[in-house]
Amino acid sequence: MPDAADSTVATNARPNTSSPSQPSPAPSSATADSPNETSSKAPSEDGETPSAAETAKILFKKNKKVIIGAVAVIATGLFIHLTKGQHGTEGIETYAPFSDPVSGDQKCVRCGKAFDVEDARDEYNSEFGGDLDYDENYAGEVCADCAIPDSDGLINQGRAIFMMNGDEDYDDDFVRMYL
Repeated sequence: MPDAADSTVATNARPNTSSPSQPSPAPSSATADSPNETSSKAPSEDGETPSAAETAKILFKKNKKVIIGAVAVIATGLFIHLTKGQHGTEGIETYAPFSDPVSGDQKCVRCGKAFDVEDARDEYNSEFGGDLDYDENYAGEVCADCAIPDSDGLINQGRAIFMMNGDEDYDDDFVRMYL
């Protein structure tokens, strides 16, 4: 025979079925704790939680300057990496960033043609008016015919990033060409 404690447990375990004469509690209004309204997600037009893609778009719009700044930092690192003559795993064994300037004939590591390092140095340094130094960027491993367009492209890519950041007057054709 069940005792009083067993009937109390059984009563508490049953779902609450209120009778029609007893009103059920009114639903509370949506708060910031409800799953459909959070501070980082705005409901979409149909009132549902936005998809991951929509959330990513919203976050990108809010953090656009930070993201573009991070891209600029990465591009700058890539620029430094490329101008030091180190490309992936190629030539790491022969890479010497602090070696003495090379003179005489050399074979270009990019195009393979023989070139005179002193001529390449003079042509490169005069092309950039002393703003860039051949020995710092290419260390006698790249001919002027490869080094000049490479540096021009990297400089223009950096300018395009500055345009995207608003640090330089924006030119859509220029940005499309170099990014």
